[in-house]
Amino acid sequence: FTTSSGTIAIVITNDPTQRPMTSMISTIFSYTVPLICTNLITFVILPKYDMIYNIDMLSETMIWFSVISLVFVLTCCWGVRKVDVHETFAKIPKNNQETESKTSLKDMWSVIKDNRNVQMYMLTTISDRFAQQTMSQSVVNNLLGGVLIGSYAATTTANNFSQIIGVAFAFLGGVLIAKYGAKKITTQWSWLNILSAAVTVAMFVILCMTGGGVDGMKQLSAFGLPFVIYVILNIFKTGANMVLTTAGGAMKADLVDYEYERSGNYFPAVLTGVYSFVDKIVTSFASALAMVCIALVGYTATVPQLGDQATWPIFWIAMFLNFGLAVIGWLCNVVAMKFYTLDRERMIHVQKTLNERKEAAKMSAKKQ
Repeated sequence: FTTSSGTIAIVITNDPTQRPMTSMISTIFSYTVPLICTNLITFVILPKYDMIYNIDMLSETMIWFSVISLVFVLTCCWGVRKVDVHETFAKIPKNNQETESKTSLKDMWSVIKDNRNVQMYMLTTISDRFAQQTMSQSVVNNLLGGVLIGSYAATTTANNFSQIIGVAFAFLGGVLIAKYGAKKITTQWSWLNILSAAVTVAMFVILCMTGGGVDGMKQLSAFGLPFVIYVILNIFKTGANMVLTTAGGAMKADLVDYEYERSGNYFPAVLTGVYSFVDKIVTSFASALAMVCIALVGYTATVPQLGDQATWPIFWIAMFLNFGLAVIGWLCNVVAMKFYTLDRERMIHVQKTLNERKEAAKMSAKKQ
């Protein structure tokens, strides 16, 4: 399902000015739904179980999430009915003869082996995805919100503001990508994200130093000036992440067209499928890494809970999981973009070449 939904997002349009907007809508969806689910857990489900994560609480959560997922799957199937037709997936190789798009394992391997831009894209998106998956683990959220800040309500409220206002950043990202290209925006906003993370961690350290130790982080639960500053920093971090997610969606669409020009193969499903396969392998280690890290600070038989004693080891593990991994991912972005060649000017040339091939195929069909 992940492969098919990603493919549909690519084939809806090849207009370089519309594609970033399509990616923007996908970004807003991918951030809004988890926001709704997080609030459902924090304000509806957890209070029933005295704010404790246990088997009964997780069982009820599973039922809620299964129903929500079913609704979205059915909605998606209904929404793509007009695009999911044979004509959409026909391909035009370099001989300009339109043929049925057939795919082999050799073709899939070639996309990874021979296309350097695909390799750089996968390095960029998977490193970011791994960091996001790790920091989104419940145990990681519990470390920051429950143990260090000491208030799920404060962290959820901050995230609510960040996600809602961050939608504007997703729109901004779509506009900037349409104007400057995904490569340039990915590099610029990766650096901005690194700066934002450094400032946020510095603020946390200052709170600890001025608050008499690690418990100084609990100043954020009082909804005072430190909380306001934290919300502002969180808004920028979330917004910058939305820009990068939007850029990643536009980049994937660009790569489909580039592969079409490079090899003559129109493989939106192949690229999406290969990426999804590698993504699932890599991100499956996210929860394992999170559990190993919290075990290092003493959580071997239980998980972090609201009210647990905060310590410096817990503080630094929380900083690593919430910000350190993300910084590593953003640095991977910067390095990968050095070798990524599909800037805005190159994609204009790609679209021009593809349009010429399509016109040639139409003329050839008329002569026959």
